[in-house]
Amino acid sequence: MIGVSNGGYLIQYYAIMRPERVKKMLALASSVPVSTGSSPMKTIIKVFCPEALLPTKKNIVKLLIKLTGKNYAVFTQNPLILDHYTYLLRGFNRMAMGYHKVTGFTDEQVLSLKEKCMYLVGEADPFAKLGGKALLEQYGMNAKFISDVGHGINHEISDDINTMVIEYFLSKIIDKR
Repeated sequence: MIGVSNGGYLIQYYAIMRPERVKKMLALASSVPVSTGSSPMKTIIKVFCPEALLPTKKNIVKLLIKLTGKNYAVFTQNPLILDHYTYLLRGFNRMAMGYHKVTGFTDEQVLSLKEKCMYLVGEADPFAKLGGKALLEQYGMNAKFISDVGHGINHEISDDINTMVIEYFLSKIIDKR
């Protein structure tokens, strides 16, 4: 399985709920969700505000630059992607997302993912800077931190990520059952 951002959380949650169905996972721009005492919403607000509150083209470009690393032009210079983010932010319905709550994992649950999951994280990712990288290091997870890359890791360095994904999933699966 592979997931990006919240998709990284979803694949980890699935692997915890159905461990017999998952052999390997790759989480991009993601971390281990544990109960740290702070609300995930606070982190989201720190990253997305104030730009997301008034989603003009100028603010969307500012937000994309804030979310990404040095290769932000793959987002900001692509009119189709700018339109996509404009529609996303202008049509965002917080109430619709209320159903999708992030549940913090226990230490035991996090450690159950250790042999199955690899994390590819950009060092310029604001979510990594706000604690995601520290959590991966704290738990000793199989993580690769890539400099000058942000939350849009799979777009910012797409060729490199595609190569890493293929190599990871083609590598031998260690079955310890």
